[in-house]
Amino acid sequence: MHQEEFKKLLEKEAKFWAHFNEDALKKGIPHWLDLQNAKPIKRRPYNPFNDSRIEQIIRGDIKEDFLQSAKNIVGKNKRALDFGCGMGWLSLELSRQGFNVDGFDLAERSIEIAKNYSKKMKQKINYKVADLNNQKFKENFYDVIAIWDVLHHLLDPEIVLKRLKKSLKPNGKILILDHLGFNQENEKIVKMLINTLPAKFSHIVYRIKRKLKLEKNKKEDQVIEDAPFEHCSESKILPAIKKILPNADIKERLPIAIHLAHHHETPDFLTEPIWNFVKHIDNKMLKNGAKGEYVSVIWTKDIK
Repeated sequence: MHQEEFKKLLEKEAKFWAHFNEDALKKGIPHWLDLQNAKPIKRRPYNPFNDSRIEQIIRGDIKEDFLQSAKNIVGKNKRALDFGCGMGWLSLELSRQGFNVDGFDLAERSIEIAKNYSKKMKQKINYKVADLNNQKFKENFYDVIAIWDVLHHLLDPEIVLKRLKKSLKPNGKILILDHLGFNQENEKIVKMLINTLPAKFSHIVYRIKRKLKLEKNKKEDQVIEDAPFEHCSESKILPAIKKILPNADIKERLPIAIHLAHHHETPDFLTEPIWNFVKHIDNKMLKNGAKGEYVSVIWTKDIK
């Protein structure tokens, strides 16, 4: 890819996330701004990530694991890097735990929102705009490096992980949650649940129209277009993690829950029982050897 083309795509990526975050902020406090004060965001097109209740049920346990792992690090002047921080929910949580936090992200507007909100919450966080593919860091500097849902947006996760690993102190931790891609072998159970779980009437009508090819995909009705680097390196993530972070605690996660959530809108009053049920099925599938759509990683740097 030519440098000029890459630069234009980066600008488009930044605009996408700036728009995504700006639009959500108009509707309330999304969970990716502040985990502790989040409210469900109602906007179209439907996206399950807008509902903080669904997010807490599906990925709340992973967030708790990460924050507990960071909390276990003791010492004064602890430093954390939130790599690809967005509007800063993870930076905020790490700061609340007493870390000196640096948050880096591509989208200038997202960083601006994060700065303003952290000041409102009286948390001192150092936010910076950066090209995450090429950003360099001080070596042996951070106690925790958190990478939440970011690597699949980068061209070469292996190079980035090498750079971040050098920036970690001995006994420091790298925490990763990322998207590997949906395994089509799990599609049958997703379709079964779509056809059996209660759905919003408007969602049922939408599905019928789509099946009968009556639903027109009007581009002007779409609030948000796709980000150009979405899914660009999913196949590279797991090999890079295993190579660069040996003996990491690697867990495949969420074989169907998030994929299903994007294709099934439940009645509001049934949101919590339905997604708790789906999470139960998700965990059972993992125990039976199903491939996860996501992977979580906790890696501790040995003292040498």
